This record gives sequence, C-alpha cells and structure tokens, in this order.
Amino acid sequence: MCIRDRFIRGDNNKVFNNIFISDGEVFSQITLNDGNFNEIKENIMEASISISNLTNTFIENNIISSLAVYQDGISIFGSSYITVKNNTIHHITKGNGISVSESFEMDLIDNSIGFIGTESDPREGINLYLSSNLSIINNEISNATRMGIASYKTNSTTIENNFFYNISWYGLHFPAPNYNIIIQNNTFENMLDRAIDIGGTNNIIQYNTIKHCKDCGITLPSFSFSKIINNTIKDIGGSAISSYWGCLNLEIANNFISNSSYGLGLSDSLDLIIQKNTITNILDVSIYISFTGDYQIDYFNSETNQIIINNNELSYSRVGICICGQNIYSNILNLFIFGNTISNHADNGIQLHEFSGLFNIYNNFIDNCGWAGIELWGDENGIVENNSIYYCDNSARDTRAIQLDFSYNVQITENHIESNNIGIYIYGSSNSSITLNSFISNANEGIIIDENKDNLTEIKVMHNNFINNNPGGKQASDFGSNNVFILNYWSDHTNTDANGDGIADEPYYLGGNTGNADNFPLVDLVSEHSPTHVMTIPSIIYPVSGITLSGVEKIKWKKAYDSMDYEVFYDLYYSKDNGNSWIMIANTIKGNSYNCLLYTSPSPRDLSTSRMPSSA
Repeated sequence: MCIRDRFIRGDNNKVFNNIFISDGEVFSQITLNDGNFNEIKENIMEASISISNLTNTFIENNIISSLAVYQDGISIFGSSYITVKNNTIHHITKGNGISVSESFEMDLIDNSIGFIGTESDPREGINLYLSSNLSIINNEISNATRMGIASYKTNSTTIENNFFYNISWYGLHFPAPNYNIIIQNNTFENMLDRAIDIGGTNNIIQYNTIKHCKDCGITLPSFSFSKIINNTIKDIGGSAISSYWGCLNLEIANNFISNSSYGLGLSDSLDLIIQKNTITNILDVSIYISFTGDYQIDYFNSETNQIIINNNELSYSRVGICICGQNIYSNILNLFIFGNTISNHADNGIQLHEFSGLFNIYNNFIDNCGWAGIELWGDENGIVENNSIYYCDNSARDTRAIQLDFSYNVQITENHIESNNIGIYIYGSSNSSITLNSFISNANEGIIIDENKDNLTEIKVMHNNFINNNPGGKQASDFGSNNVFILNYWSDHTNTDANGDGIADEPYYLGGNTGNADNFPLVDLVSEHSPTHVMTIPSIIYPVSGITLSGVEKIKWKKAYDSMDYEVFYDLYYSKDNGNSWIMIANTIKGNSYNCLLYTSPSPRDLSTSRMPSSA
C-alpha cells in the first residue's frame, strides 16, 4: 500500500508492509495515540513515526529515510514498555533520528541511524528528555551533525554495545543531572569533538573503546559518586578523561590510554581514586590534577577529602603525575601517591606545585626522567618515602632524582636513589629532613643544598648511606645555612674508629661554601645497630669574639642538634677578661637567640669571649 499519512488510536493496531511517501512539503507520518499492544513493522517510509501515550508497542524493521521537513524519524512521547528494534533511519535533515520524551521502560535495539541533520541545522541521532529505565543497545549511529545521543534528565538507563562513528560534536551528551546511567561496551570513533560528556551521580562508564577524537575522550562536568573503569582510549586531541565543575568521589581504574595530549586532566575534584591505569605516549601530562578555584568544591559532602593515585603504569610523556593546588581547598586535602611505575618522561616523574595539603609519596618506581624523578615546588607537610629512583641522568640538564624547591616540613626517608645525575637537590626550602636513604653511584653529589636567601634552610640529613657518588669529589655539598649532617655513612671516608663506638674519629667535610661537616660519620653502612644518640655543639653566630657591645643586644647562635630530637636548652655566659672568668647572662634558654642588657652603668661590657654550654 502506498500512502502518505496514517493516524491510529486505540489498542491492538498493526501497521505492516506499507510504503509511505512524501512530496517534500507536506508532513507525512504514522501517528499512534492512546493505546496498547500496537505494532508498526516492515514499512518503507519517506515519513516519520510519532507515538504518544502508548504502552506495549513494537516499532520494528522499518526503513525511514529522506525526511526534509521538520520531523524526527521516530518520535515517542509519554509512553512506556516500547520496543524500537532493527529500524533503519537515514538522511533526516531537519529532525533527530529518534526522540524520546517523558517516557520509561523502553528498548532501543539494533537500529541503524545515520546522516542526521545538516551543518546549518545540526541534530542528534537519539534525543532523550525526562525519561528513565531505557535500554539503548546494539545501535549504529553515524554522521550526526550534533550528538550521537543527547539527553536531559535521563535516569536509570543502559547504553551498551553501540557503535558511534563520525559525530560532529559529542558521541554522548548527558549533562547533569543524571543518575544510574551505565555506558558500557560501546565503540566511539572519529568524534569531531568528544566521545562522552556526562554529569550527574551514580553512573558507570566501562569497557568502552574510544579513538580518534579531536577534543576529549570522556568529559565529566559535575560528575560524582561514579566509576570510569576498563576503557580503552587512544588518539585523542585533548584529554583522554577530563573532569571539571567540582567533581566528587570518582574511581578511575584499569583504563588503557595512549596518544593523547593529556591522559587524565582533572580540575577542582575531591575523593578521587585513580588506580591500575596504563597511560603511555602522552604529549603533556599523564595524570594532571589542578585546583583552580574557578568552581566550588562541595568538600563538606566529601567522604575523605583525599586523592589516591596508586598502582598505575605511566610512560613516555612530559610529566607522569602533576598536582597543582593553588587555591584555598588544597589545605584540606590528603594526597597519597603510591605503588606507581613511572618511566621515560621528558621532564618530571611526579610533580607537586604549591600543594599545601598533607601528602605522602611512597613505594613508587621511577626511572629515566629528563629533569627530576620527583619535584616538589612550594609544597609543605609531606612525606616522600620508600621510592626507588634510577637513571635520571641527563647531564646536560643536571637532572636529579628529587628536587625540593621553596618547600617546608618535608620528610624524605627510606628512598633508594641510584645512577642519577644528582641525588637530591634542595633550593629555597627549610625545616625538612632527609633520613635513612641510600644514595648510590650518582654521577654528582648525593645531596646538594643550595642557598635560601630569605630563610635558614635548616635541613637535617641523618642516617643515610652515601656510596660512590660524585667520583673524585665530595658526596654532598652545602651552600645553605644551619643545616645538620649527622650519623651518615660515607664510602670515601677514612673510617678510622679508635674507640670502637661505630663513629669515625674524624669529621667528613662536605663540599660547598659553608665549611659544614658530618661530625659523627658512621664507619659502617646504616643499619638497625647504628649509633643513634649524639648531639652537636652549638656556636655563637653574633657577636663575634673581640668586639665591644653596649645596651640591649640580640645574641644569636647556631643551635645544637640532638639526633633523637630531644629538646635542647642553653646557658649563656659572657667574659670581660678574655675568658679567664665567666658571668652567666641567662640559663635554660630555648631557641637560637636571646635579647640581653649588657650594662647598667656608663662602662660598657666587653664580650671578648663568649661561651655557651648546652644541655639536653
């Protein structure tokens, strides 16, 4: 039967084996309203199918093509328990392939949808609005001029085993709010923008293959309490996975990502678990997390206020992991980076930039980085522990295993640092410790502490093994101030120990310009049996011997250091007869300075010699 329009109302209707034609100007369609158990099958149509307020209806095996009027190929409104299966919908120039509005319990299966919309009037392959409990399975959607599937407030929907090809904008566009969306086992290829753009909560994106996207693979605006797992994403112009607008509680795991500008580019997000991903051949950063302050983070609803990055394999990028925390939220974060294998990065393996939360970087294997295995810049309150760092050995760039710049209160402990250009390089940092590390066969010094023009560096270096570093020179250099080297093992020291206490009889003098030394160098490698409790001797910094002072003066001294961190108290004396007798100024002083009144009569006191016993 060759007809132009068919309007049907009621139950148990069947529209089979018809040919619907259009003159290109008059709307031509099958319209079914208000009924149950209807079937529309095996029609060949230059017309659309429009249904509303139906239940238990089947739309199957139809061919819908060449619609040049403002109609969708199939339009469904206010209906439920609908099956749309094995239809071919092509060349719909002014409408969407399938539109579903305010409907639920629906199956869209095995449909072929292509050549939808025009450049001047872009359209979607499938458009969803205020619908739920949908199954969109085994469809092929290609050559849509806007989205493959676009949705607004669609919930409890599964999108599975679909093939998306050559979509002008996004393969899937599900802006928040959405929830309980499962996107799995789909293939996205040649997206001219991004493959998946989804917000909302309690969603899962898994086992998808995404390749050849001009912008991003997956973008996650306001995406929370959700998982992105076991996807393959490659050949992406921007980030393989990107989040923004304050995402919360995400798991990104077991994904394979290659050949993109960024692997993960996540912004203003909390409660992240990033684990067991393989990310390789990245133009810029494999895992990049930033806190810009541009979007409000709902940290009051955060479960842990933490970021966990563990057991990933990252190779061949500019930087392996980069965390930038330049806003007020970073000081509430807890960051854990552990168990990762990080290799062959042009600059840094791990980089923290102005991160003021608590951080712990431990049990990572890092090798072949072009600048630093781990770089900390402007960070505070963290631990770098039990990492193995090898072959950061580009002598042209003075590469180093660990770089500590402008950072405060960092503990670097129990790391194995071998065959790098420099072991640890410290600049502008203070109040940090380097303990129980092994520095082995690094081309230059195991540790270099550079100057800090604004503050005392106050770096503690204790119980480390220095073995065959900087051949022909000193194994550590100090250009800073008030640093303490104590109870370290130095393989190039003479190691004489007349009294057998495990401490060499002579200091180990460092390189640099401070004249600093390890005054208690160990004769054997550091072990559980190494001596642990010694104390350095304090010395007066100001005034120097032989000058005459009067009035109120601030006396300054280099603090004594107790290797077990017991608090040290000081007694301060002065002499006016070149040390033949001593007069106490003050006792049981804390700190490293004391303001004292040096005379009460016109005659000034002569501090020709100063003395400072100390006690712990």
